[in-house]
Amino acid sequence: MGIGPLGAGVVLLALASVLFAATLEVKGRADFIVAALVLAAAMVVGECIVLSLGRELTRPALLVAQAIWLGVALAVWQARGRPRPPSYRPPATRVVLQAAWRHPPLAILLIVVVLALALQAALAIAVAPNEYDTLGYHLPRAAFWLQYHSALQFHPGEVSEEQVAPPNAELLMAWAMALSRSDTFVQLAQWLSLVGLLAALFSGARLAGVPPARAAFVSGLFALYPIVLLESSTGQNDLVLAFFLTAGVVFAVSGTRQRSRARLLVAAIAAGLAVGTKLDAAFALPAILLILLATWKAERPPRALIFGGLAMAVAAIALLGSFVYVQNVANTNSLTGFSGTLPGDWVKTNPLADTVDDAWNLLDAPGLPQPSWLAHPIKRLADHLFADVHGADFQVPPNPAIRREANPGTSAYGLLGLLLVVPLVLIGLLWRGTPVALRVLAAAAISYFLACTLVLGYSDEAARFLIPAFVLATPLLALVVSRRAGAAFALALALATVPGVLLHNVYKPLVETEGTPAILSLDRIGQQTVDNDFVSLGPALRQLQASVPAHATLGFLYQETFPEYLLFGQPLQRRLVGLEPEEISAHELRSRGLRAVFIGFAAQPPCHGRTCIAQRAGLRFTPLGSTSLLVTAARPGLRTWARGARRSSPRPRRSPAP
Repeated sequence: MGIGPLGAGVVLLALASVLFAATLEVKGRADFIVAALVLAAAMVVGECIVLSLGRELTRPALLVAQAIWLGVALAVWQARGRPRPPSYRPPATRVVLQAAWRHPPLAILLIVVVLALALQAALAIAVAPNEYDTLGYHLPRAAFWLQYHSALQFHPGEVSEEQVAPPNAELLMAWAMALSRSDTFVQLAQWLSLVGLLAALFSGARLAGVPPARAAFVSGLFALYPIVLLESSTGQNDLVLAFFLTAGVVFAVSGTRQRSRARLLVAAIAAGLAVGTKLDAAFALPAILLILLATWKAERPPRALIFGGLAMAVAAIALLGSFVYVQNVANTNSLTGFSGTLPGDWVKTNPLADTVDDAWNLLDAPGLPQPSWLAHPIKRLADHLFADVHGADFQVPPNPAIRREANPGTSAYGLLGLLLVVPLVLIGLLWRGTPVALRVLAAAAISYFLACTLVLGYSDEAARFLIPAFVLATPLLALVVSRRAGAAFALALALATVPGVLLHNVYKPLVETEGTPAILSLDRIGQQTVDNDFVSLGPALRQLQASVPAHATLGFLYQETFPEYLLFGQPLQRRLVGLEPEEISAHELRSRGLRAVFIGFAAQPPCHGRTCIAQRAGLRFTPLGSTSLLVTAARPGLRTWARGARRSSPRPRRSPAP
C-alpha cells in the first residue's frame, strides 16, 4: 500500500483547494468547507479526464498534476493579494459547557453525530468494499481504468454500467486507488461527501432563514437518517451526487443574493460535477428551477449576473460533466448508452401506483421490533398495493412489509423521516404560516420525488435515490425543533434507529447475530463475500489466491452476476482480461499470456442448462470451491474436457438505475 504517495497527493490537493477557495473570497466557515471540497473534486475529475485522453492515468502523472494545480493556485492567490480563509478559534471549554446546558438536545445530537461519523469512517477504512453495487460496477470500472491507464470506455459500444454510467464519483475513487495502490480508502469518497453535505445543508438552512442553532440541529438530524449513515461507508455514489447538487443550489442562491460571480462559479462547478456523477441529477432540475426562480423573484438580480452564471454552468457541465455522454453518443448513438431503464431495477405500473409504492419504501425502522398488532394489517395492505407489480428482480410485496434491516441498498429515513419529515413537507406546503423559503423547499422536495417516481417507476431501492429530496425537506424540521419538546421528540426518533444501523449493517455487522460473524473478525475475502449472493465464492477465491500470483494476468468469463472486481486481489495488481465463451481455448490463453481463466458462479453450478461451453481439447478444468472452475492450458498432447458457462450480450447487471 502506498501511504506516502497518497498522503502527498492529499496534502497537495488540500492546499490547492484551500488556496483557490480563499482566492474566491468565500466567507463563512461552512461555505468555505463546501467550496474547498467542490474545488478539490473538480481538480481530481479534471486531471483524470485530461490524463485519460493521453492514456497517462498513473500514479506519477497524478502526483505531477497535483503539483501543477498547487502551483497555479499559489500563483493566483499571490496575484489576488493573498486573501485569508475564514479564521477559526475553538471556543473555551466554559463556553461549550454553557451552550450545552442551554441546548441539551443539540449537545446530545452533535456528540452522537460525531461518534457515528467517526465509526463510519473507521469502518470505511477497516472493511474491504463489499456492498453489492460497489463490487458490481462502481469499483470494477475504476480498477479497469487504472489497468488501461485511461478512463475512456475500455469496451466501446458495450451496454453495461461499467461503460456508460457517468463516472465522476468513480474517478474520485480511482484517484485514491491509483495513489495508494489499494482500495482501502475509496469508501471515504462517500464519507467526505457527507461531511460536505452537512456543511452545505447548514448553509442552505441559514439561507432559508433558520437560526444557527436550529440549522445545526436539522443538519445533525440529517446525518442520522439510516440510509445516510449506511451509505457513508460504501463505494456507492448517492451521497456524492447529493453533495454536488446541494452545493450548487446553495452557492447559486447565495451568489445571487450577494451579487457574487465567484460564488456562482462554485455553483457552476458543482453543477458540472453533479451532471457527470449520475443521471439522477436530471430529476433535480424542476426543484432547482423552483428555488432559482423564487430567488430571482425576491432578489431581482441584474440580467448580466443571471446570464453570466448560466454561461459558467454550461461551460462547467461541458468540461466536468460531458465526458461519458460524448463517448456514449460516439459509441452507442445514445446519450445515456441505452434506452429505457436497465431490466430488473425498476418496474412501471401506473403513475399513482408507482408513487404510492415508492412511498411505501419510507416505512423504515432498522433494528426495531414490529408490533404484533400491526403486522397483519400492514401485510394485507402491502399485498393489495403491490398486487399489480410484476417483472421485478426484487420481492413484491415487500417482506417484511416494514423494513427492519439496516441495508445501504434498501433502507430509508427511519422513524424521523416517516413520522416527522413527510408530514412537515405536506404541512409546509399547505400551511399559510410557513415561511416562503421553507414552502419553496417543500415544493422542491415533492417535485424531486415525483420526477424520480414518474420517470423510473417503482424499485425496492427507491428510498436511496430520494436523498436529494430529503436534503430539500430536512430544513422543514426547523418548524418543530424551535421548542425544546419538539427538539427532544425529533432527537428521540432519530436515535431510535442508530444502534441498529451502526451495529447490524448487513454489510458491516459489528456484532455476531444469528450465525453471521462480526465483520472485523473476517479476512478480506470473508468481508467481500459477506453478501448472500457472493458467499459461496469465498472458498473459490481463497483457492485462486493460492494458485495464481498477485501480479499474474488472469482471464475471466463474462457473466451476468459475477463481480469480477473480486479477482483483482489486493494490492490490485493482478491484470484481468475478460473473455467470451468462444474465446476460451488453449491458443487464446497462450497468445494472451493468461496464467488461467476463472469461471465463477455465485448461485449455480459451473454448467447450467443451455449455458454450457462446448467441449474442447487442450484445456484443464480444476474445480475451485463448490461452484467455480479454474481453466488452464494443458501440456501439449494432454487432452481434457469440461463444461462452463455462457452469457448473453450485452451484459446486464443489477445496479442503481441511471
